[in-house]
Amino acid sequence: MDMGFLTLPEFAADTEKTFDSVDRMPKLNGHLYNWYDTRTLEAVSPRFISSVDNGNLVCSLWTLKQGCLGAVSEQIFSTQLWKGVADHLDTLEDLLRPERWDDRLSSVQQLKVRVKALGSSTAKWAAALPSIERDVVALDKKLSESGSEIAWWGHELCLRITHLQSLLYDFAPWFAPQFAKYTGTRDMQNIIRSERLTLASLPRLCAALNRKVAAMLEYSPGGETQSALRVLRSAITRTNDVAASMATRLTGVAAKADALAKGMDFAPMFDAKRKALSIGFEVEENRLAPYFYDLLPSEARAATFVAIAKGEIPQDSWLTLERKFTEYGKERVLLSWTGTMFEYLMPMLWMKTYPNTILDETTQATVRAQKKFAKSHSIPWGISESSCAKLSVDGHYHYQAFGVPALAINQEKPEDLVVSPYSTFLALLADPESAVENLRELDQMGLLGTYGFFEAADFTPSRVKPGSTFEIVRCWLAHHQGMSLMAVANVLCNSSSQRRFHAEPMVAATERLLHEKAPRMPVLEALPGELGAAVDPAQEKAGAQENCLAASKLNSAA
Repeated sequence: MDMGFLTLPEFAADTEKTFDSVDRMPKLNGHLYNWYDTRTLEAVSPRFISSVDNGNLVCSLWTLKQGCLGAVSEQIFSTQLWKGVADHLDTLEDLLRPERWDDRLSSVQQLKVRVKALGSSTAKWAAALPSIERDVVALDKKLSESGSEIAWWGHELCLRITHLQSLLYDFAPWFAPQFAKYTGTRDMQNIIRSERLTLASLPRLCAALNRKVAAMLEYSPGGETQSALRVLRSAITRTNDVAASMATRLTGVAAKADALAKGMDFAPMFDAKRKALSIGFEVEENRLAPYFYDLLPSEARAATFVAIAKGEIPQDSWLTLERKFTEYGKERVLLSWTGTMFEYLMPMLWMKTYPNTILDETTQATVRAQKKFAKSHSIPWGISESSCAKLSVDGHYHYQAFGVPALAINQEKPEDLVVSPYSTFLALLADPESAVENLRELDQMGLLGTYGFFEAADFTPSRVKPGSTFEIVRCWLAHHQGMSLMAVANVLCNSSSQRRFHAEPMVAATERLLHEKAPRMPVLEALPGELGAAVDPAQEKAGAQENCLAASKLNSAA
């Protein structure tokens, strides 16, 4: 919705349907299981509750909650909504250009010129949409003959225009060309321009317009004018009701998101002795998994943060997330378990990083280290857990963690080289310019497919066919595509997910933990096969505690 590819009613309807499904899915201590049968919604055995996945879910639910509450006061007809149409036309133009379909390509280019001339004026769009719709329907018929991806995009463009027409009919009927004679007067225009078109402002606007139309009806000569004004007044009344209903629906979605997040109890997954979250709960064995998340640069950072924010684990458990520094190519970086971009960057989809903090320093250094590692192997950068070109007996791609060995505590299979595009999308949050350049290179290598970038490019020599330098892993994983989309939205839409996440009161009360300063002279870990300084764990731990306690005091003061 932030990028203009979805209207508010579409968003509300789709989200309500999602919660209808979630309500029917079995849970444990409020937590969703890791795997479900998509046909029956029953949990798949062996049942497992993942602390990190459910932590990410809480982050998403709080973001959704604040997004719904904020939507009430945001413009219904945002600039991005109209830009979304231009983006669809850009995509069609890119797809048509290699096909050499001059008449179809010319139609798209002409539509682009018309759309860009409309700018972000809701009134201009309302006047132009009927003729644009006719042209788009005609174009759709031409494109449907191809039976290809182009046909899908043509149909999708038709849907966008139809939904925009419905949006205007529901929330701004006074812009319809049939009412221009009555709403184009100075008095009516002053009323319309007096309010931003939001769900919160529409009741005031509708009341003012209703009064004005009532006065016009009183002095109108009758006949056609009377009839048109009555239709306009009825439309205004309907808009007031539709706006109230939409606000109620959004508030309801926010309440559902909040209730689901509150119901997810992380205390049973916390080991008080180790002061760390287990990776999860093994339901059939009725026990916590005997492995723990105890590193700050890990995907579990978000789960630990939200569990603290909810008051279900102690704040000092943040101190037990270890901060082990190493040096790679003159970059000072916190060690992660497998050296993946995912571990360092994924929590940034929701959580802000602040300048001159330990997290900001290490995310920036991680991207630079990944770029240096990739350059030394003459491959694009961006390495994380992903599928690779190795196939199982049933024809499925293997999935495992790949990373930069020098940044990893666990250096399993360091010879593997697998580049995943979603890793570069995550890096948009740290180094957008380099990330865009890297994505262009991946596109030129043929990694862009019908549903977005393919899962990965596998450069591991043992898995590459003779005469090739890499194998494309030709699948798409929904969660990797979702992370990519969130990262793009954060960059293009003023940190949309981060803003909403930090608007949650429990997050705002805990975010001081994210202000931890980086130590000036950290002790470096010596890894197998790497040169490093001698390790002094006691000194390292004390430095981390000093930084965290300072942040904790600030949080308490706040």
